[in-house]
Amino acid sequence: MSNRTYQCHACNRVNNYNQKFCNNCETPAAVAALRSTGKDILPCDFLFALLPIEQSVGSGIHSDVLLPLNDIPAHHCNLEFSRDLFTITSPASHLAIRLNGKAIKVNQKYRLEHGCLISFANEEFELIYFNKKTAAQNYKNLNSKTWLIMP
Repeated sequence: MSNRTYQCHACNRVNNYNQKFCNNCETPAAVAALRSTGKDILPCDFLFALLPIEQSVGSGIHSDVLLPLNDIPAHHCNLEFSRDLFTITSPASHLAIRLNGKAIKVNQKYRLEHGCLISFANEEFELIYFNKKTAAQNYKNLNSKTWLIMP
């Protein structure tokens, strides 16, 4: 079991990283998702759920968002959650990470808005934030349409 924890965005209870729902209020853990646009090998609408904590993106087995692509390094970038929004930071100048079509600079934080497009190599994702009041309904709708990957 993981030592990592996340704070529930609905009731502020601290939960174990592997829990899909809050122990206190049963709100789904995910606050957002990266949804594939289907530009490369991942199918369109493939989802990676994002928890309200810092998460790593890369091809390494310890990445929170695991991208099984040859042209992605083991640790590609970080997604940090603060004040109800994610930011993205690339710690090294691997392949360019693009945000809404523009390359991001190394070691600079970029705020990720609802609907923004993020490209890792040739793979492109749309960031979808869940409304706190309707998170449970959004989770059910997404789960019935496609895969939901929980870290």
